[in-house]
Formats: sequence, C-alpha cells, structure tokens
Amino acid sequence: MILVNMFKKILVPIDGSPHSEKAIRTALSIIKIDENALLTLLHVIEPTILHSAAPRYDTLPAITPTITMSEDSKIVDMKRGYEILKWGKEIVVMSGINVNLETKVTVGSPEDEIVREASQGDYDLIVIGSDKPKGIKGIGAGLVSKLIKNTPCSIMIIK
Repeated sequence: MILVNMFKKILVPIDGSPHSEKAIRTALSIIKIDENALLTLLHVIEPTILHSAAPRYDTLPAITPTITMSEDSKIVDMKRGYEILKWGKEIVVMSGINVNLETKVTVGSPEDEIVREASQGDYDLIVIGSDKPKGIKGIGAGLVSKLIKNTPCSIMIIK
C-alpha cells in the first residue's frame, strides 16, 4: 500500500481536545500499516500575553502585546503540558498498536513551534485536529495556513 512508503515519521500536535484525540487515532491507523513508523506527539505551551500601554504619535495609548511568562505559570503550564502528553500516550497504548513513540513539549507560538519541529525533525506527515466546521476558516485559520505555507511535509487535517 502507498501509505507504507510515504509516512515513516508522523508529527501530531495535541492540546487535549477531542479533535486531538481524533488526530492521534488517525495517525495510529496509518502507523498500523507500517509499525516501523515513528509517531511524535507534540504539545506547545503558549506564553502568557500581557498588554502594556505604549504612546502613539497622537498621544493616545495603544495596546502593545508583550510576551512574558512568570515562573509560577511556567511550572503550572509545564505540568499541564506533560499531563496532555501522558493523556496522548495512554491513547496510543490503549490502541494496542505497536508503535515507536516519542513525546515533546515546547514553549512558544503553536504555529512557529509546529513548523520548527516539522522542519527540524524531517517529518513526512503532520496530522492535526481542527474544530473548524468548514476547514480553514475562523480563529484557527492562521495556524493551518501557516503550516500549509511553511512546512516541508504533507498535512492531514482531521475534523
């Protein structure tokens, strides 16, 4: 089958949502064909965005986002990130499919971190869940369109 030859390294960004679970299960159905494939679950922690006032030429305050992360929020977010990865790993184990699995957590913009991992990791496929009923529209459109434009591999969007 053609999928065996095409997808040896699969990246699945997850956030703990039902759509992430669908993405994991879809990746597993592909890997079931070739159990030598590598499945990587990635969770991206977004830094807290704080707004600060910055003067504009007309002297009215403008809101400029500043990305910061306190030590307390880093600890809480990292714990949550590892819980999400543990949840994803449990889905993989419960599937009964023998798979080479790795998990990763990183901090940054989801768009940038997924593109970075896909590029540096030499993946063949990204499987990502989307809750957008009409595909690439709405709030999530930035993430999906950036992935389509900037990743060197195929992308499968699961609704």
